[in-house]
This record gives sequence, structure tokens and C-alpha cells, in this order.
Amino acid sequence: HRFWASKTDTLEAQTISDAAVLDTLPDPILMLDGEGNITGSNLAARQFLGADIANQRIDALFSTNIFIAAVDKILKGKSANESLVFHISGKYNRRIYAHINKLPWFSKGRAVAVISLYDISKALSVEKMQSDFVANASHELRTPLSVISGFIDTLLTSAKDDADARDTFLQIMREQADYMSALIEDLLSLSRLEMAQDKALKDKVDLAEVIDDVIKALKIKAFNRSLNVKMIEENRIPKIIGDNQQIHQIVQNLVDNAIKYALENTEITVTMKTVPSI
Repeated sequence: HRFWASKTDTLEAQTISDAAVLDTLPDPILMLDGEGNITGSNLAARQFLGADIANQRIDALFSTNIFIAAVDKILKGKSANESLVFHISGKYNRRIYAHINKLPWFSKGRAVAVISLYDISKALSVEKMQSDFVANASHELRTPLSVISGFIDTLLTSAKDDADARDTFLQIMREQADYMSALIEDLLSLSRLEMAQDKALKDKVDLAEVIDDVIKALKIKAFNRSLNVKMIEENRIPKIIGDNQQIHQIVQNLVDNAIKYALENTEITVTMKTVPSI
């Protein structure tokens, strides 16, 4: 009796330990018996599908035919593993990648299959946004290019001796070239962000110094529009860890936009202060 009691305590402790490990995993995991009933789940699965999913049938939670068919193949022994992407409509409205595996015969409990679910909705959304951005930027580049090409042709032919037309056309061409430069810089910034997303941030950035440098760099541009740009530091902010170049670019974009769209003979104030953490 003492021997079997000890074995029981060991198995219970192991089961609790296994469950605790599964609960730390970020993606939902479900375990099924041979009838398709949920015999176990981790915390991520219960948060995603509801706390009362135990003993529910898998086809009661998911109505997507291709997913249920894949689960059925595993439960009937027609396949050892299945992987697929499917869409969950209704209140979840997610794009899910599912991996279904048949468990070995010596697995503990009644579970014969395990399902891992990965929400890829956000990744697909970001991928589409990036693709749309590149497509739109490429389309936007065509217009200024065609404008510049048209004026060059005109300057080489009918307007080559017209000084007034030449000055007007060159000004428009300069504006279109600036517009293309801004678009190209956006594309390069996106590319730099993608390359640096896994890079460890090591720069110690002094925000006050960055803002001061930006204001100095844009001083002439502000003067030409009769604008005064100043910085107010409400309290001393310590250096932060980040990418110095990217932070400088963000501040410069914001101040540059303020100079571009502010009313003439006004003041632009860049205020720096600490705020309570959320």
C-alpha cells in the first residue's frame, strides 16, 4: 500500500509539473481523446477559447471543415500529423495555423492527440501592410517621375528659350524631386527597421541633446518661414537605451512636419517631460 501510495503521489506531482510547464507556453495547446473530446488544455488555450472547454468536443468549438477533417484523420489513425491554416470567424475572427500530432500509445491519460494553435493574424496583417506600402510608394513615384520627364522634354524643345517657363518648370521639378526623396527615405526607413528588429539596443540616447541637434539643423528652414522653434525640458530625463539614429529620425520628422505646416510668424515648442508608466 505504501509503495503504490508513493507511486500515486509521484505521478500526481509529475502531472501537476507537466501542467505548470504547459501553462507557461504562449500558444494554445489542446489534448484530445479518441472521440474528439478535450481532455486537457494550457492556460493560453483557456484564455483564448474559454475556461470551460474541458470535456467539450473539438467540433463544438471549431466549425471550420478543413480543420475538423484534419483532426478526424489523426483520430482515425489515417495520419500521424497534420498542419494547416484556417480562418475562425465570429467573435474570434482570427487566422490560425494549426499543428495536430498523434501521441504515442504510451502517453499518460486518455489523450491520443495534441493540437497546437498559432495566431498568425497580426503577422499577416503586418505583411500585407508592408506589401501595400511598397506597392503604393512605387505607384506614387511614377507621378513625379512622369512630371519631371515631361518638363525636361518641354525644356529641351518648345520652352528651351523661354526663361520664365524655365524658372517655373525647374521650381516644380525641384518640388517633385523632394517628394520622391521623401518617399525613398520612407522605404529605406522601413527596410532599416526590418533589418534592425532583432538587433540588441545598446545606444544610450540623450533626448535633450537629440532635440537640440534637430532644432539647430532645421533652424534655417524655420527662419525662412518666420518660425521660432524652442525646446522646453520640464524635468531632467536620464539617458534611455535605444537606437540613436532612429530616435533622431523620429524627432526630425516631427519637427520638420511642424515647420512645414505651422502658420508663419508663430512659435513651435518641443516639450520633454516624464509621464507615469501605464
